[in-house]
Amino acid sequence: MATEVKYIEKVVIFTEDKKAQEIARKMSDKFVIFNRTMEECKEPMWRFVDDLKSNKSRINILGDWVDRPEVEELLGFEPTLFVYLQANQPLVRASTVTRQIEKYFEDDIAEAVYSAVKDYYPASFYIRDPAFPEYLIRCGFISGSRQEEPTTYKPFGHPIMPYKNRVVSLTTRMAFVEVGSDEVADIHNEEDLEWAEFKMRRRLEKEGGGK
Repeated sequence: MATEVKYIEKVVIFTEDKKAQEIARKMSDKFVIFNRTMEECKEPMWRFVDDLKSNKSRINILGDWVDRPEVEELLGFEPTLFVYLQANQPLVRASTVTRQIEKYFEDDIAEAVYSAVKDYYPASFYIRDPAFPEYLIRCGFISGSRQEEPTTYKPFGHPIMPYKNRVVSLTTRMAFVEVGSDEVADIHNEEDLEWAEFKMRRRLEKEGGGK
């Protein structure tokens, strides 16, 4: 999917898995391998400060690998946008990420652009900003409550944001691209994987076959 996204020039693969590294090298020259150490795979990655009410609620113990100078050295340039592609969400389409990037550049004040699915269970705590419906905001920071706003959204997947300013907080101006539930999947265990495979098979059948 990553290689098919319009506007993405390079994709950094951050992994300690030698087999995955080799597959990526053979698959496309868009991939740039950034080796992760086994130490960086150990838990916990985060130290929790409070009850997760702000973007400072947890501290990355291992640091942000994107900020390391080796990344820009590997790429050969300073990136404009940061697109966080997550391997545990495999159902997102390349066309969706392309739409996100285009929306970011079309919007003069958006600080980040997410994919979002409407009324997805479990209900998320994001609704359309009453003053600016093209943006999402957290419930609880407006007059009223989630229960009074029956249409809720779940931001998910791959945030698009400036490379040099990748902090998303409760006050971030967050534009969104609405997609269907067939793009939503978080894989953390075998049951999640089976569900994602089922949704992918249904999609392929609907789109005309394939494996």
